[in-house]
Amino acid sequence: MNSKCPNCNYNFFPENGFYWGAMFVSYGLASLEGLLVILACSWYGNELFDYVNLLIIISFMIILFPLNFRLSRIIWLYIFGNKIKE
Repeated sequence: MNSKCPNCNYNFFPENGFYWGAMFVSYGLASLEGLLVILACSWYGNELFDYVNLLIIISFMIILFPLNFRLSRIIWLYIFGNKIKE
């Protein structure tokens, strides 16, 4: 992640620990994705609680981890980034 915006010179790291709250956003995103995967698995015909479903969910979480990491930081920056004055 860049430390400053190349166009407007906005500081993406306004203070130490600013992105700690993005962990909660990432948890929410991962929970929503897990719920969607389990609903897709049950719609597809698998039982609701099955080890195959668990492996599918875990594999989706591993695959989507880089996306969740970046997306949670972007969401956190959009929510709280404009409140911090440089």
